[in-house]
Amino acid sequence: MRKKRHIQNIFGFTLVELMVAIGIIGILSTIVYASLGESRKIARDNIRQTDLKSLQVAIELYKAQNGVYPDPGCGIAGIGGVPTGPQWAGSEADYTSTAVEPCPGTYILGLVPDFIAKLPSEIGSTKINTGYVYTSNSTRTQYKILSHHNVETKLITTVGEEFSRFVTTCTYTEMPDSEKNVYAVYSRNAGCW
Repeated sequence: MRKKRHIQNIFGFTLVELMVAIGIIGILSTIVYASLGESRKIARDNIRQTDLKSLQVAIELYKAQNGVYPDPGCGIAGIGGVPTGPQWAGSEADYTSTAVEPCPGTYILGLVPDFIAKLPSEIGSTKINTGYVYTSNSTRTQYKILSHHNVETKLITTVGEEFSRFVTTCTYTEMPDSEKNVYAVYSRNAGCW
């Protein structure tokens, strides 16, 4: 009889053992979740870079066919026809920046569907004043496209990096903190605008 009782205890778990196992599983799942969250941010930054390169190719194809770069969706003179220089047209309908005109709908006219299937928009952002923005100069011979204040992990650290907003002809020698989370692609000699 004593032998049977001893055998039954070998196959069971105590409450303390179960609590320790659950605690270890909880700690491991927290570590895995945190590393996956960082991976998602890096993946979104990679998507932003790919989107900008795709837009750049589409815009260059547009220029090859039409002789000029596309018009921003809100027009170069800005909303209401007030000429204030190059205007930024945004991919988000609720843009509220003073530098970016609110421009619902298409933010680069003439690209879809001939040069790109769909204009990209910001990936699940709920922040105001973030997203893809585009502008061209008044003669449509230069352009810039930005992934505006939405970069999460792969920040720009120097003005010489590939996706830096500031071209080498600009007066900036150090990357301003306010622009480290902005990716940009632009035409040759786009200037400091």
